[in-house]
Amino acid sequence: MNNLEDLTLNPDFGNICGYTQKELETVFGERLHDVPLEALKNWYNGYYYLADTLYNPYDVLLFLRMKKFHSFWFETGTPSFLIQLLQQELLFLPELENCWRDYLSLVKIDLENLDAVVLMFQIGYLTIKEVEEFNEI
Repeated sequence: MNNLEDLTLNPDFGNICGYTQKELETVFGERLHDVPLEALKNWYNGYYYLADTLYNPYDVLLFLRMKKFHSFWFETGTPSFLIQLLQQELLFLPELENCWRDYLSLVKIDLENLDAVVLMFQIGYLTIKEVEEFNEI
């Protein structure tokens, strides 16, 4: 286990954790004929990890089984310690829309000083909008 590669911010693997629009329509096309696709997109699409925007696979699969829109993943995947950390740090959720972190802070978690933003990224609540690259002199 000492030779693991972190794929978190590698664009070659950016689509590994969800369904692209094409995959959704190709794989689930028969099950989508009576589904309002724009609503499906609004509910479950929006993850981005340096490749295409992605649909949350857990939500999509449960939606297709139950045929109702619901925040399935949030209700089953929200650890209580995250809620406590958000309350402790008094994060205003709309401000998370435009927050940023450097690469190293996103891929290394300091358990002694948890950054709620980094934790939310690592467990899938936050996604990437853009990447700024610069060269140090």
